[in-house]
Amino acid sequence: MLHYFSFSPGKPITAMESGEAAADSQRPQTTTAPIAKGKTVTEPQETQQEKQARWEAQRIARDQEQRAMQAARKRKTTRTWFIVGAIVIIVAVIVKVVLL
Repeated sequence: MLHYFSFSPGKPITAMESGEAAADSQRPQTTTAPIAKGKTVTEPQETQQEKQARWEAQRIARDQEQRAMQAARKRKTTRTWFIVGAIVIIVAVIVKVVLL
């Protein structure tokens, strides 16, 4: 793996000061891994069944998150209206006491 930046605690991230960064910048950038001794590095392909299982798990997680968010919004809305109602009742009692 090529490293273009170095990091030391207490020191900002900087480009390497040696000639490595300059030498690396001269190399053409490729999107594929280099072939070494006739062997290629490939990632195992997902089968359609594995993709569908992953999609289903993602869909279930998203649905659960949406239900949780909806419940949180409902609780917040209920609490807000409860507070508004309490304020209205308090103001009504104060008005009644002051006007009588």
